[in-house]
Amino acid sequence: MQGDLALLAAIGVIAALLTGLMLSQSITRPIRQLVRGAQAMQQGNYTFPVPTHTRDEIGFLAERFAEMRQREQVYVGGLEEAARLKSEFITVASHELRTPISIIQGYRDLLEAEAIGPIIPAQRQALDGMKDSLRQLAAIADQAGLVAQVQSQRLELDRKWQPIGPILDRAVSAARTAAPSRKVRVESTRQESLAPLAVDGELVSQALTNLIANGIRFTPDGGLVKVEAREHGKYVEVLVWDQGPGIPEERLSHLFDYGYSIQSTLDHHSPSELAFNSRGFGLGLGITRGIVEAHGGTVTASNRAEGGTLFQVCIPRLDIPDDLKAA
Repeated sequence: MQGDLALLAAIGVIAALLTGLMLSQSITRPIRQLVRGAQAMQQGNYTFPVPTHTRDEIGFLAERFAEMRQREQVYVGGLEEAARLKSEFITVASHELRTPISIIQGYRDLLEAEAIGPIIPAQRQALDGMKDSLRQLAAIADQAGLVAQVQSQRLELDRKWQPIGPILDRAVSAARTAAPSRKVRVESTRQESLAPLAVDGELVSQALTNLIANGIRFTPDGGLVKVEAREHGKYVEVLVWDQGPGIPEERLSHLFDYGYSIQSTLDHHSPSELAFNSRGFGLGLGITRGIVEAHGGTVTASNRAEGGTLFQVCIPRLDIPDDLKAA
């Protein structure tokens, strides 16, 4: 009798274990599928199968998840379409702006050369004002067109093997030219042994110009903006730091978003020169990120312990051709 009871007990335990396992599987399997469906949706896959055939609480949850996923897919699709339309509009607007800008510039040059008739000193002063405004308007049109190319991943790179030194020099010169009345020192240093890079020199120079100009904009007169290029493993690293007030930590992650500014839109003013603490259109840093990433690199921003902001640009070094090594 004791043996029979022990056998029955063992059978009962095994049956309980099997029943518990089956119940556990019936609960955890659909939950795991829902988890995998959520992970797939996070990666952009909205077709991962989820269990909706049961009539219990799990089935109800799966149905609600499927409905939510469908709404999310429609919403994301709408955002992507809006982004595409915005990019196309910016491209067309930028292109269409260049024609009237060129016409106005041509007539202004004719007036300045007195080809249409003599002008008085007051009119010449007005023509100088028109020249500055046209230059600013042309720069905005160029930036908008570049933003559209970056956002639609149509940025074409004219890669050539070239040293980083002249690229830095052009960037520093352009930033200084944009701030003729500012008393901010801009110093540039580079490691002597830096190998040439296969990059689009004009675009990389523009990307660095945006960073240097940002430093000049927020550094008070008498301050310093430092630019340094050096090797960093498989990358060439360019550091740009300033002596400005720094950036609030909660805003650092949005700094390279197009149109983002750390200042209020109520304080917006975009002069033709880099006036202290002035605010532009918020396109420069986004363009910088797009150019650097198109080269396979990265750009980050952080606050320095000594004060001010540090931008770090890393551009990968490619293998140098044998003919260039020999040269």
